[in-house]
Amino acid sequence: MVLNYVVPARKVVPALLGSLAFATVASSYTTSLFATPASFHNKEWENATLDQLSAKARQASDLPAIVNPFRHMA
Repeated sequence: MVLNYVVPARKVVPALLGSLAFATVASSYTTSLFATPASFHNKEWENATLDQLSAKARQASDLPAIVNPFRHMA
């Protein structure tokens, strides 16, 4: 009677432990992958007006042509 439960447990327990280990690693990887950087939580950006954000965007568009090779088409 007991033997009927021991044999499946020998196959099920390692499978459960393996899937738990995989889920733990995958969870920590995706958390680090999609975590917002600390610079995103910057008071400068949170309290910025639309004009300040537009000025930042204009600054970013003045990057060298090697960064944006199609800039001359704009």
